[in-house]
Amino acid sequence: MKLPSRGRWVAALLLFGLWLGGCKDKTSSSSSTPGTTVDKKGAPRPGRTNRTSIHDLAKEGPPKDGVFRWVGGGPRYLDPNKIAETAGHEVAMQMFEGLLAADVKTGPPVPGVAERFKVSPDGKTYTFYLRKNAKWSNGRTVTAKDFEYSWKRALSPSFISENAELLWQFIEGAHAYKKGTNKEWSSVGVKVIDDFTLEVRLKNPTPFFPDLVVNVAYAPVPHEAVEKHKALWTRPENIVVNGAYKMTYYKHRDKIVLEKNPYYWNAKSVRIKSYEYIHSEHESQAFEMYNLGTAHYIPALVPIEMMPKLKAQGRPDFHIDPYMCVYYYVFNTSRKPFDNVDVRRAINMAVNKDELVTNLLQGGQLPASNLVPHMFKTTIGYKSPKGDYFDPGKAKELLRRSGVKIDKLDLIFNSYEGHVKIATFIKQQLHKHLGVETSMQKMEWKSLLAKLHQGDYHWARGSWCADYPDPLAFLQVFHSESQNNYAKYKNPAYDELLRQIMAEGDQKKRNALIYKAEKILNRDAPLLPIYHYTKVYMLKPYVKGFGSHYMDYHLVKYMYFDPDWKSRQ
Repeated sequence: MKLPSRGRWVAALLLFGLWLGGCKDKTSSSSSTPGTTVDKKGAPRPGRTNRTSIHDLAKEGPPKDGVFRWVGGGPRYLDPNKIAETAGHEVAMQMFEGLLAADVKTGPPVPGVAERFKVSPDGKTYTFYLRKNAKWSNGRTVTAKDFEYSWKRALSPSFISENAELLWQFIEGAHAYKKGTNKEWSSVGVKVIDDFTLEVRLKNPTPFFPDLVVNVAYAPVPHEAVEKHKALWTRPENIVVNGAYKMTYYKHRDKIVLEKNPYYWNAKSVRIKSYEYIHSEHESQAFEMYNLGTAHYIPALVPIEMMPKLKAQGRPDFHIDPYMCVYYYVFNTSRKPFDNVDVRRAINMAVNKDELVTNLLQGGQLPASNLVPHMFKTTIGYKSPKGDYFDPGKAKELLRRSGVKIDKLDLIFNSYEGHVKIATFIKQQLHKHLGVETSMQKMEWKSLLAKLHQGDYHWARGSWCADYPDPLAFLQVFHSESQNNYAKYKNPAYDELLRQIMAEGDQKKRNALIYKAEKILNRDAPLLPIYHYTKVYMLKPYVKGFGSHYMDYHLVKYMYFDPDWKSRQ
């Protein structure tokens, strides 16, 4: 999400470093949300509020049933050719393995279906050599044709895909094919040399292409299941996968169950036999489950009120990690009053983001005046231009200059408790500094996405997590042709700069172009950047093989339960 593309819309998973899923599209520690309690087995159910203290880790141990339980939002899709939000990506990446795979922690990709690859001297052609023992869960060998089939399906002009732009932005001829202006597949830079060799030709040298193919948008899909079951091919009874786990159960708003796939080429190294992805959009409910031991990992679902206490205790199960993600509100620039740039900038300057992250969130987040996160300064030497900072006096002047009379602003967001707190804070800021009233409407993540896609909103909560470690992963969201450009933002000069960024091979020159593009985005203000994430999460200390990852990629196949964890503390 990220969902959207991990540039994924951070689906209701993210709050603190939360998540667009993410887009990746996400109360008291001792209490559940009012109206929530748990049954005797520890499962959340409606009822009166249940209050518990923070559990004692000394009494903890690995689950006797060997099942790893992860709490998150509800996936919109599990089809690799459609996923554009965090929740779907988190589940699908356990089931579908691409040419390369994410490592345990931040670092270069590791071999996946491809044992190795080579790059041409001009940096534009990648040749992947597939392992011959990779199998689908029906026993069929995974071949280069499976990757071609998947990518061709996503790029078909008639196929609705929110993550296909991850392919057509980079692969030679793919954009024209997707638009239908060139109907010859042979013109697209994807060539099957033989069953175990795949050649990919790119528009421009793209050093981060190995990181790109880790994303599920580049995963293969099984033609036999897709063609037989059509839209229902990802149902548990129909699905065929090539990854470490296969889905065996899926109930909407309940959970997804994945079991170890015996046909996976490296099944012998997979130590956790079963994985449950449990649906929850309430931080207090998820925290309750964690306390009771019915959940082992709660990403971005730590109640805000618990942050100071958890940090002070120095608990081994409480973590704050770097995260390549941004939390923002997106303006629908095609609707009044947000068709006026002065109104958009006035709202930006009326919000004290330092106060928000310091006094409310308390998870080490950084207040954002730009779309692109700060970490690229250390990775590629890029530093963002100065954006609009908190300046209530200038905000009032911009609103006056706009000549727009605002009765009320209608804000929509998904229903995580943290999103409500942030929305309430911003509502108070606008009332205090601009005298503007805000109506707040919360809804499920899927409902929010539907409204965003339809353009049926004025402004809305959003977030974006990078699909690859480069500023372009964020800037592309606001390209006029991006499926994730919910702002309906259009600026030919901005689009042209993105084209130049993709074509430029010199990093210093490229950084200068990125700077210009971000400066235009700041000036046009199609979004209200709020903060750059950290990832705040709880993970049972006996769960090993889980590493800090900028992209928030966490493969269960690496994880295991350590029964002797206490002696290793």
